[in-house]
Amino acid sequence: MIPSLYRAAAAAALLLLAPAAVAQKSIKKCQDAEGRWHYGDTAAEECERSKITVIDKRGLKLDEVAAPRSQEEIERETRENAEERTRAEEAERMREEQQDRDQRLLATYEGPAAIVRARDERLEHIDRTIGTNNELIARLREKRVAQAQARAQDQVEAVDRQIAAYEEANATAREQRAAVEARYNADLERYRELVSRDASGSAAAR
Repeated sequence: MIPSLYRAAAAAALLLLAPAAVAQKSIKKCQDAEGRWHYGDTAAEECERSKITVIDKRGLKLDEVAAPRSQEEIERETRENAEERTRAEEAERMREEQQDRDQRLLATYEGPAAIVRARDERLEHIDRTIGTNNELIARLREKRVAQAQARAQDQVEAVDRQIAAYEEANATAREQRAAVEARYNADLERYRELVSRDASGSAAAR
C-alpha cells in the first residue's frame, strides 16, 4: 500500500515539473526592425517591438506573442474609435429626427389626399404671384416702348430696373415652387410608406 502511495506522489511531482521542463526546452526567436533574427531563452532587446515566436528544440512553434502596439497604432485606434462613436451618434441623431418628422407627418394629415390638397394650394398661390408679376412686366414693357419713343432715357432706365426686379422675383418664386413641390411629394411618398408599414405590422401581429 505504501509503495503505491510513493508511486502516486512521484507521478504528481513529475506532472508539476513537466511545464518547467518544457519551458526550459523552449527557445524564443524574433526578428528586429532591420530583419535580423535573434534566438535565445528570452527575447533580445532588439526585438522588444517585434513579434516573438516560441519554438521547441525541433523548431516547432509552441506559442506566439504579438508585438506590442506602437504609439502611432494606439493613437490611430483611439482616433478611429472616436470617429466611429461620432458616426454612431450622428446616425442615432438622424434616426431620432426622422422619427420626429414621421410623427408630425402622420399627425398633420388625415391621408394622402390631404397632402396633395395642401401641395396644390401652395403651388397655386405661387403661380398666382408669378402670373401677377408677368402682367406687371408686360405693362412695364409697353410703357418702356412709349418712353423710348419719347426719348425719355431716364424713365426708360427706371422702367428697366422695375422689369428686372419683377423678373428676379419670378425667378425666386419658381425656385420656391420647385422646392415646395419636391417637399410635398417627398412627404406624400413617406406618408404612404409609413401607412403601408403600419398596415403590414398590424397584419403580421394578427
